[in-house]
Amino acid sequence: MEQRHQEYVDYYRARLARAEANAALYPHTVEAERALFEAISTAPDLEGFRERERAGQLSLRCAIARIRDVERAEADLYLELEETVRARPYLEVLRLLDESPPRTVEDLTTLVSSTHDRFNREITRDETLRDDFWGEWKVLEDIECDEQAEVPERWRDERGRSVAAERERGALHWRERIADVRKFVPDYEPDWQLLWEMRHRRRIPLADKVVARRIADHRRYVGVE
Repeated sequence: MEQRHQEYVDYYRARLARAEANAALYPHTVEAERALFEAISTAPDLEGFRERERAGQLSLRCAIARIRDVERAEADLYLELEETVRARPYLEVLRLLDESPPRTVEDLTTLVSSTHDRFNREITRDETLRDDFWGEWKVLEDIECDEQAEVPERWRDERGRSVAAERERGALHWRERIADVRKFVPDYEPDWQLLWEMRHRRRIPLADKVVARRIADHRRYVGVE
């Protein structure tokens, strides 16, 4: 065996070993890498290997296997966390790979990137309200403190104007925020009820009664109620 041929054998042996070390996460990759290693290690020469690789599309098979394993692992993780919306693009890639396997690496790359880009809108739709709601929690607390604090009579009008101004700013910011989101997701409509879904609820680690009160506060703050 020529030195260059041996170097390729060593290279693909190392790739196979790396995949086998993580076989639980990369079962398809192990299978594809083993086929590639066997092709190079038993070929009479590099030209013979190239013919085997082209005939069996072994490099493409490795690329598809790697994507299949990565997308499966990501999907399983998100499903375990009940992040059902985040799991969708990974599940969709797996479905498309089963339905119509790509014929080239370029087609594979396009399939993955276009699918994830398409589902980014759904993720934005799902997470925008949660991020805004949690991000404005401190503002809601400050308003509550201002409204409930006992202050001398001579300061009450000033306090009232301050709270009203803050609520006006909140409503204005909300209208601008919705307009910005709709540039990306034209039919976006916030749904506070979704905040009770586990994927959102676990990121707001407070008692239900507190969250319910703050949801009502937030709707009032942004001028929905």
